Amino acid sequence: MLVFVIRHAQQEHGQGSDPPLAEAGRAQAARLAQAFPGQRLDRVVCSTMRRGMAIVGHAAVNRVIVTTLCPGLRPLMGPT
Repeated sequence: MLVFVIRHAQQEHGQGSDPPLAEAGRAQAARLAQAFPGQRLDRVVCSTMRRGMAIVGHAAVNRVIVTTLCPGLRPLMGPT
C-alpha cells in the first residue's frame, strides 16, 4: 500500500475559517493533478473544507476516485 499525504494549496487570506484557494493555489492544484501520471488512486480522504475539496476536484480529473469526506478533519494549529 502506498499512501500520499497532501496538504491543501495556497489559500486566500482574510476569508474566515474556511477560505477558498487563491489563484496561485488553483495553479498548484492543477499541477498536483499532473504530478502522478498513471498512478492509480483507490481512495481519497478529505476534510469538508473548501480548499481540501478543491484539491480533490483537481486530482479526480480523468480518474474515478472513491472520496471519503471527513467533517471532523481539520488542520492542527500550533503555538503562535
